[in-house]
Amino acid sequence: MTQFNKCKRYVIAIFTILASLVASLSSFAGALEAEAAFKAGNYEVAYKEWEEVAKTGDATAEFNIGFLYSGGFGVPQDYSKAAEWWAKAAAQNLPVAELKLGLLYSWGKGVQQDDTEAAKLWLSSAAQGLSEAQQYIGYAYLVVNAPVDAHLL
Repeated sequence: MTQFNKCKRYVIAIFTILASLVASLSSFAGALEAEAAFKAGNYEVAYKEWEEVAKTGDATAEFNIGFLYSGGFGVPQDYSKAAEWWAKAAAQNLPVAELKLGLLYSWGKGVQQDDTEAAKLWLSSAAQGLSEAQQYIGYAYLVVNAPVDAHLL
C-alpha cells in the first residue's frame, strides 16, 4: 500500500469520526431544546424537536414522544401511537419505556390486552433496577397466586 493510500484512509477515518461527532452534538442540542420547550408548556415544539432526535434512533426521544401521545400533550391523545414509540424505545432496553408499554398491554390501551407481554416487559425493566417495574411484577405474582378474595387485600 502506498503512502498516499494510507494517508487517504486516515483522512477518511478522521472525517467519519468528525461527522459522527457533529451528528451527536446536533441530537444533544435538539434534545435540550425539546426539554426546555416541554418545561415551558410548548408541547408542539417539544414534539418537533424530539421527533428530529428520534430519527437518529435515540431511545429517550422515542420514549418522550410516546409520553406526549399518552397524555395528549401537543398532539391528540393516542395510546396506539404511544405504544408504537414506547416499543421502539423498549427495543433498546430503556427500562421506563418497557414499564409504560407493559402498562398499556396490561390495560389493553392502544394494544391488545396481553398480561404475558406486560409481565415480560416489566421483568426486563425490573431486572435493570426500575423499582416501579419490580412493584408491578410483585402485584402480578400476588394476583396470579392469590386466593379468590385477593381484591380485598
